[in-house]
Amino acid sequence: MLTRALAPRALVRAASVASLAAVGVLSSACGPAALQTGSSFRTLAIGGSERRIVTLTDVDTVRDLALTSDRVWAATDRGVLVYPREGDPEPHRITHAQGLPSDDVRALAARADGSVIVATAAGLAELAGDSINPAFPPAPIGSVVDLATRPDGSVIACGRAGLARLKDGAWTGFGEPVQCTTLAVDGDALWVGTTEGALRIEGDDTVREHSQTQGIPEPYVQAIAPLPNGRALALLRGPSRSLLGYWDGRHWYGYTVADFPPSIVGLMAQGDSVLLLTGSRAFSITPGGSRRESVPLVALRADTEHHGVRTYRARMTPAARIVVPVGAGIAARTPAPLEEVPQGQPTIDAPPFSIAPTTSLAIPEGVYAGLSAEGTLVFADQNRGLVVLPPDGTARFLRTYDLVARTDFQIASDNQERTWALSKSGDLVRLDDDGAFHRVALPEGVTPQALATGEGGAYLCVRVGDSATFRIYRADGGSWRQVIERTLSGVTGHIAGTPFMGVAPDGAFWLGIEIDREDGPGTGTRMRGAVMLARDAETIVYHHRGATPADGAGATPLPDEVTAIDFTNDGAWFPTLSGAVRVGNSQAVVFGEARGVRGEVVSDLATAPGNRVWVAAAEGIGVYENGAFNFVFPAVVQSARPTAVAVDTEGNLWAAGPRGAVFSNGTTWQRLTEENGLPTNDIRDIDIDGRDRAFFLTEDAVLLFVKAPVPAAR
Repeated sequence: MLTRALAPRALVRAASVASLAAVGVLSSACGPAALQTGSSFRTLAIGGSERRIVTLTDVDTVRDLALTSDRVWAATDRGVLVYPREGDPEPHRITHAQGLPSDDVRALAARADGSVIVATAAGLAELAGDSINPAFPPAPIGSVVDLATRPDGSVIACGRAGLARLKDGAWTGFGEPVQCTTLAVDGDALWVGTTEGALRIEGDDTVREHSQTQGIPEPYVQAIAPLPNGRALALLRGPSRSLLGYWDGRHWYGYTVADFPPSIVGLMAQGDSVLLLTGSRAFSITPGGSRRESVPLVALRADTEHHGVRTYRARMTPAARIVVPVGAGIAARTPAPLEEVPQGQPTIDAPPFSIAPTTSLAIPEGVYAGLSAEGTLVFADQNRGLVVLPPDGTARFLRTYDLVARTDFQIASDNQERTWALSKSGDLVRLDDDGAFHRVALPEGVTPQALATGEGGAYLCVRVGDSATFRIYRADGGSWRQVIERTLSGVTGHIAGTPFMGVAPDGAFWLGIEIDREDGPGTGTRMRGAVMLARDAETIVYHHRGATPADGAGATPLPDEVTAIDFTNDGAWFPTLSGAVRVGNSQAVVFGEARGVRGEVVSDLATAPGNRVWVAAAEGIGVYENGAFNFVFPAVVQSARPTAVAVDTEGNLWAAGPRGAVFSNGTTWQRLTEENGLPTNDIRDIDIDGRDRAFFLTEDAVLLFVKAPVPAAR
C-alpha cells in the first residue's frame, strides 16, 4: 500500500535492469566526497526573504499505480483514477457509485489483456475497459496490501495473513503464513517482501526463502528492484533507519551512502540502473566504481557464510482454513534515512556500486510513489497528481485539480498553527508537516460550506443535508467541536449555500447567503447579502437589499452582491459592486466614489492593525485610515489592478490579479510578475495563514509561498 504516511513500495512491474552483475572491491572514488542532496525547489525573493514556491493541485492519496497499453491507473482513497496514456489528460474516476466494492482502493494489478484487478477495503473487482466486474471472490487474507498477476493469468494477493493465489476462479493460501509488505514482478518470477525477509516465487509453486538466517541484512523489506538472473536490490528497514540490500545470487550485502540525510521513499528500475527516490530528488545507482558526480555505496555488511537459500514447494491451504489475525494491518513504516557510516568502518569486500544525482530526469517536488514499466516512469506527487515520463522524456502531468476552487480559496488557521482549507469538491483538508493536504472526515450528513479564522482559532460552517440548518464548528485539539446550530428561516428563496463566513471580534458569526435565482430552476444562483448569528443567543439578523426590521434587530440594507467579509473595531466590511460597505451601529455605510473609492467597484478587501482597510478597487489599491480613503500609491503598483488583497500577521500587504502580484511592508513596494520569477501573472485569489504562508489561487493550481529556511530534502 502506498500512502504519504507509509514508505511506499517500489512499483517495479514488468521492468528489468540489465548488466548489474559486479564482483570485486569498491574502486577508488573519482567523484565528489559527498552527494549534493539538497532540494532544487523554485524560490522567489519577497520582502527581503527567500520563499520556496510549492505547487498544489490535488488532494487524492495514491496507494498504487498500474499501466496498460492505453491507460494510466491510480488507486486512491476515493476510487480509481483512469487517465489515457495519450491525448486529453482528463481523468475518469471510478467509485462505489459505479460498482466498486468500496471507494477505499488499496492495490492494482494489470493483466496482459489490458484489464486491471482492483483491491478495495471491501473486496476485489475487475476493470475491463469501461466495464466493472464486482463479482470477484474476496481474498482470504484480510486487508490486501499488494497485488500481482502471473504469466498463467493467476493473481497473487498479499497481506497480513500471508499470500493467496486466485486461479481458475478460486482462492487458495500460498506458502507459509507471513506478513507481506510488497510484491515485485521479475519476468516469470515474483519477489515477495515481508516483515521477516524476502521470498522469490519461481514456476508454479517453488519458493526460495531469504531470511536473516540466510543472511539478509535486515528483515523488514519495503521495496525490491529485481535484477537479471534472479538478483535484487532491496530497501530494507531496521529499527529506525534504512539499508540497501543486494542479493548477488549467492550472498546478501548491506550498503549505505555516506553523508546522505534524506529519507528514502523507494526504489525503481530504469534501464541499466536503479533509481533511489527521496521526496524531491532521484539518484541513480549503477554497478562499478565511482564516476564523475557520483560516490560509492559503502558496504556495511557482507554475508559470506551462507550459500544459497532455503528452497521448498509452497503448501496450498484451502481458503476456508486460512486464519486471519485479529487487529490492525501491518505496522506502518514511515520513510527513513539510510544508516550512517560508523566511525572506523572497515573496508568490506563487496560488489561495487556508485550513486549519483540524476541530471536529466524531471522529478516532482513531493514524490511518494512510483512505477516503472517498459521504459515509462510514473510518479505520484503529493498535492500535484501524477507525472508520466515516457521513454522520449516528454513529461505529462495528470491532475484532478481537486484543490483548485473557481474564484475563492478559503483557508483558516487554528490555535495550534495548523492550516485548513476547502477543496473544489467540498472536502475539508489540513496542511500537515509533510507539506501535503490531507482530507479530514466530518460527521455523516453534513457538507462543508466555508472557513474562517477567528478568536480561538479556525471555524467551519457546514450545512445539514439540503436543509436551511447550518452548524458552526471550531477546531479543538485536532478535532472539530460544534459551537452553534441555527436554521435560517428568514431567507426568501431556496438557500444554495453559504460561500463565505467571518468571525467578528465579539464572537458573532457572519455568513454570506447564496440563493437560487427567481427566474426558475436551472437558471443559476445569486447572492442575497449576509446573515449574522449570535454565538451565545438565538439572535439571527439578515442584512440584504431591502432589509426591514422584520429581518432582525439592527438589520441594514446591505447590497446583495457581497463576496467576502472582514472586521475592524467599527464593524463588518464587505466588498461590493457599489464600493466598500461597512455595517455597524445598525447602519450600512457605502464607500463609493463620493467617499473616496476610485472606480467604486471593490472586488476584495482586508483589514489591518490600526482599523485600516485595504481594498482592491477598479482603479487600483486603496487604504482606509483616519476616516478617509487614500489611493496615492506608485503608478507601477496601481497599474497592476489587483483583484484580491490579504494582510499577514506582520501587517504586510499582499495583492494580486491578472497582471501579477504586489507586496508592501509599509515602506517599500515590490511588483511580482513572470519577468522576475512569479510562475504566472494570472492570480485569482490570495490568502495568508497563521504562519504567514501565502497562497495564490491560479487557474489550475494553488501556489504556496513558504518563507525560508527551506526544509531539508525528505
